[in-house]
Amino acid sequence: MAAQNVNTQKPTFALENKIEEAHLDILQNTRDLEVIRLHLRSERKSLKHQIHSLSSLPNELLSAVFEHGHFRSRSSPPIEIALSQINRRFRAVAINTRVLWTRIEILLTTPFEKVLSYLQRSGSFALNLSFNIRINSGSRSEYDSELSDPLYIYPDVQWETIMDHMTRCRRLSGRFDRNSTMVLHHMVTSLHAVNVPLLQSLQIESPYEIAHDYDPGVYNNIFTGGTPSLTTVRIEGWGLHFCLPPLTTVTSLTIISASQMMLWSDLRDILSGNLALTCLVVGDVFGEYLPSELESSIILPSLQYLRIFVNDQDGTPFIDDVLLAISAPALACLFIDHVIQADLVNLPESYPQLRNPNRFPCLRRLIVSLLSGQEVSQPTWITFFNVFPHVTYFALRSDTDEVVRSDPFIALLGLSVDGPVSWNRPLVPVPELHTLAFHKISVNAATSLCDLVSTRAIAGRPLTSLLLPASILHDETFADSLDRLQALVDVREYQGDEKQVEGAGIWDYRS
Repeated sequence: MAAQNVNTQKPTFALENKIEEAHLDILQNTRDLEVIRLHLRSERKSLKHQIHSLSSLPNELLSAVFEHGHFRSRSSPPIEIALSQINRRFRAVAINTRVLWTRIEILLTTPFEKVLSYLQRSGSFALNLSFNIRINSGSRSEYDSELSDPLYIYPDVQWETIMDHMTRCRRLSGRFDRNSTMVLHHMVTSLHAVNVPLLQSLQIESPYEIAHDYDPGVYNNIFTGGTPSLTTVRIEGWGLHFCLPPLTTVTSLTIISASQMMLWSDLRDILSGNLALTCLVVGDVFGEYLPSELESSIILPSLQYLRIFVNDQDGTPFIDDVLLAISAPALACLFIDHVIQADLVNLPESYPQLRNPNRFPCLRRLIVSLLSGQEVSQPTWITFFNVFPHVTYFALRSDTDEVVRSDPFIALLGLSVDGPVSWNRPLVPVPELHTLAFHKISVNAATSLCDLVSTRAIAGRPLTSLLLPASILHDETFADSLDRLQALVDVREYQGDEKQVEGAGIWDYRS
């Protein structure tokens, strides 16, 4: 009997322990919830206090606060909508704060009444107008069946109302998918005779396939009424055939992935007399092999930055063709993208003129982005750098997150041209190089940089800066090598800052 009682008591004690533990958990959860409640209550009180403090401000100061939020915010919903729904006073002040309504984004589903409200509330202030038109249909036939009328977003009368306000437009941008061709075509057509005296930036992006159904025959000129302030143009996919603005004042021009290939002679004629252009990004836009005659050159006396996207599909444009056809005595930075080894081989072999050290006398910064999976031999690097003897900054990038095999390149930079490095033979490849940057690099290759830095220092051609990816700088297995490098050169994180030049108008070539 006693044994039976003991056996009965054991599970009873276990259940009582579980009940006690559950009770303690409930008490702890209750305390936690109370802490959360008090925290939320404090936040609500603080928010009410902020709103009350703002509400006590004069309308002029409250409007200035709204303007500050407008310039710093890219929230959803837009800050102007959120502010106008807090209370009646905020709404009245927001509606009369003109700058809040100068950023107009038009989607496929944006009602015209909303666009009209923005146009009216912005008064006479300069506008930023953005079209973001995406039609997600399974096929073109499905798209046509659902929307049988030509899709212009709005009827002509409403569209003309928008065009009437283009005189206030400062930035115009448009992004379209393959099913919104009609919208893009209609927009470009509407821009033909528009006067846009304030326009500074034009950006049009669309998949390169969408324009194959449209062959304008001659180039479609837009903004024939004048664009005296236009400085930045980026046209991707649609091409200059379909929307050619005046380029006389443009300082930054990007034309890539054109749907209908243009002739080099056309581009030469378009850019003739463009004395302002300082930044040119070009790629996949030509329907012919580029000319090799120097008299066919495009003369760009102010060009400082050139980025070439190599077309790996049909072989045009070639790097050497573009460099030969462009005359740019002020060129300071060259970025070659989507490169394969053959491109680097062809560059010095195709045209002896490119080996003239005076062809690009100001070129100091050179960036090469290799196509995925490419490996470049040491002899190729040697001949490649013979074309650019005065480079002081070189960056090796990859067009993916894949690590580039950089061992042959690193070994090259530590070689002597005439034999083993010694005080009597101080010459090394790329003799003026002082900054070396890597987008992706293996730990082993990064470790070999220690020998490279030491060798060039002995040869009298020292490196002063190394820019390495964050993943390497924080790798524990690289810690000892990093300490050695930091004792010899300035080591910093490479952030790919050369991209900032496109459209920015500011670039420090001396750094």
